[in-house]
Amino acid sequence: MEYLKNKDNHRIVSVWDEENSDRFSVGRIVASDEDYTVMETLTVDGNTNGLYMTCTESIFCIKENDRYTQSVKKLFEKRERAFEVFDLRSGTPLKVFLNYSKEKNRLISVKLCNEETITGRIIEIFDDSILIKAFDENGYDGEAEISTNSIVCWRCNSHYERNIEVLNQ
Repeated sequence: MEYLKNKDNHRIVSVWDEENSDRFSVGRIVASDEDYTVMETLTVDGNTNGLYMTCTESIFCIKENDRYTQSVKKLFEKRERAFEVFDLRSGTPLKVFLNYSKEKNRLISVKLCNEETITGRIIEIFDDSILIKAFDENGYDGEAEISTNSIVCWRCNSHYERNIEVLNQ
């Protein structure tokens, strides 16, 4: 999409993609290339809600300045919130997402092409896969090496991951 090539990563937009087609994500686009787009998302209340990464080709609509997006933006600004600062020099959007998640020791959730979702902490990043220590509501759930090509969307530090974190303390 042309919008992604000319993005200003401080503008708040709504993004619809095929993996999330029944709803959309609101936030700012942190990084984008022909493979992946990373957003720092906001809740309906204007609070930050972690990162969301999806395949760029699955994005089918981006809205800016519509009433809903404007109301979320206003709530964000009125609360005097700040977006995270990301090291975009670390390379591709995939690398930005993985490095941020690992360096901050954040839980991630990955939705696989078979519809399964795995939540965990990145232990190691390989060329074409990641090794994660998996968790669910009941605690530690083993380790999994996952091919990055099999992942259709990624989340980091959203409400869901933060709840899993609390349940596992």
